[in-house]
Amino acid sequence: MHRTSGAPGIRWLASRRGRGWTVATLGVASAVIGVVLSRRVFPHLSINNDEAINRIQADALAQGHLFSPTLGLPDAFRPWLAAVSDDHFVFKYTPVVPAMIALSLLAVGGPELHLAAIAAATVVMTYLLAVEVLGDRTEALVATGLVAVSPLVLVHSGLLLSYLPTFLLLETFAWALFRGLSKGTGRLLALSGLAIGLAFFARAFDAAVFAAPILLWAVLGRGSRRPSRAQAAAFVLPALAVVGCFLAYNAAATGSPFHLTFSLLDSKDALGFGTRRLYPTAGVRRFGPLEGIEGVVRHGALLGIWVAGGGILLLLAAATVRRGRARGAASALLAAGLLGPVSYLFFWGPWTASVDWGGARYFGPFYFFPVLMPLALLGARGLVDLFRWRRSAGLATALAMLVVTGLTVAAVVDANLAFSRQNRSLATLIPGHAPRQLVFATMPAPFLMHPTGVISNRWDVTGPVVYAVARGEADLDAVRLMPDRTPFRLVYRDTFLDPDAAMWARLQQLRLLTGDRLELRVVVSPAPEPQPERMGLAVSAFGVTREYALDGGAGELGVVLDGWGAELAGRSAEAAYADDTPGGLEISLLRRGDSAGASTVVETEQLPLRRTGSTLELLAPAGPTWTAGAPGEHQPRLTTVAAEAG
Repeated sequence: MHRTSGAPGIRWLASRRGRGWTVATLGVASAVIGVVLSRRVFPHLSINNDEAINRIQADALAQGHLFSPTLGLPDAFRPWLAAVSDDHFVFKYTPVVPAMIALSLLAVGGPELHLAAIAAATVVMTYLLAVEVLGDRTEALVATGLVAVSPLVLVHSGLLLSYLPTFLLLETFAWALFRGLSKGTGRLLALSGLAIGLAFFARAFDAAVFAAPILLWAVLGRGSRRPSRAQAAAFVLPALAVVGCFLAYNAAATGSPFHLTFSLLDSKDALGFGTRRLYPTAGVRRFGPLEGIEGVVRHGALLGIWVAGGGILLLLAAATVRRGRARGAASALLAAGLLGPVSYLFFWGPWTASVDWGGARYFGPFYFFPVLMPLALLGARGLVDLFRWRRSAGLATALAMLVVTGLTVAAVVDANLAFSRQNRSLATLIPGHAPRQLVFATMPAPFLMHPTGVISNRWDVTGPVVYAVARGEADLDAVRLMPDRTPFRLVYRDTFLDPDAAMWARLQQLRLLTGDRLELRVVVSPAPEPQPERMGLAVSAFGVTREYALDGGAGELGVVLDGWGAELAGRSAEAAYADDTPGGLEISLLRRGDSAGASTVVETEQLPLRRTGSTLELLAPAGPTWTAGAPGEHQPRLTTVAAEAG
């Protein structure tokens, strides 16, 4: 029996009432932190665009729909990583976490209730699990605090991602199973089955890998205390019911119960080694054993930073295992946690998150979330053992862990605040310029919501602002579909991968012009620094390109379009040739070489253009222009400033 004597505060914390108040306080504080982070650090979501997927899917579910409509133009309104089936989009991820968010939308009109509930419930469930596994309420309280203040948990408490909710479901599964088996309680076993079923529905791979060692221990590792048939049925039936819902959703989304939505868009996003990519037009990545090892090692290194106390917690947990203090349920939980990183040797997610994309630097090693469970519990036991052995050593270690954690949280929040400022600049630039806007955004991939969730529609493509992927001539179809909306063009230069990058964006009002002859006025600005240069302009339309020399390298020019193509008004072309330019009007500013050198393109402007018989349709800038941020070295030099029908 451990001593509880000492200062009155220590004795109160050791009491049942003190522990209850402490857990409740941690839960409330975690809920508040999650909401504050969401509103202050991630008001426009994070640069992990899976958040935008969960948000739009939650919006659809809150309105009673599983999917979003394509409106007959799937390539114009396609959300990030969405596949197309018939007349609707199929989201990459299952609707478990979006359903949780949808409940919050229905209850309070926003995701705040969802974030607060998940954060608070994680604290409570961590304490219950720790008590059951460790058998010591003081150790359990410390473990709860270690989970609550882990940078990984703190950051994800403000995000609409699936990792923290799945972590909560896995904790619930483990606690209810351990408790249900020890007490012979069928209701707890049913809760355990329901929790692992939902976790499997949400993140099938993580749930299967985590559950396997624990279920194996429950059946074989408890000696003669095997679960009875009634206990097994109490666990299995709820799990099977949820798995049945999972299969039914797959059938509705993909046409087959066993075809996952995860790989519907591209079968190369899958387990195993080979060539990998997220979507059909993305660059192919080679993922082999070396990449698998690199991804796991880098993710593991990040884990040593993103847990409470950093590497100190890992040392405390390792010391606990070495001293033989991880037995029974603790050993099963440890095996479940360690099996996850091993299994991820065969999936390219940790590698791309740590190496290729690099977002794990700002959101932590989220694929290793379940590892936090045994680390916190065993690390807490090690810290309490150290404190009981020598109080000064325990206090010094705890203080060092707090300092390490604080520094990590401060650095991570600062980086994400910088991303938030980039998103805010873009978000404040776009709305309010017309009662109903249709904004064509130049995207780096054929999706909305990437690389920023700012460029995102409501589930049914309604609201004051509707976004479409700029696709050249096909933009004219979107304008015809929404004739009551004022069209705009959005161009921005920011990858949303560097928190120190300068975001620049330009929003131009457009107008649909029709006629058998159209005219544009184009302005070429001088170079940022005065220097002699030979400039030219190329105009391309209907498969013909004409090149012109520009005396002085700057000035205002007229472009005339008719059924034969495009040319500069009042100037003779130096060269004219056929090309394979896709439909549309393309105007390119050239830096011309010497007589033997080829010209290089400085900047290109593309405008949607279509010819039907003798009638031309052109979507061109014909109104105000707004900018945000500083263009820096990307200062535009080519601008279409007006347009009119001739």
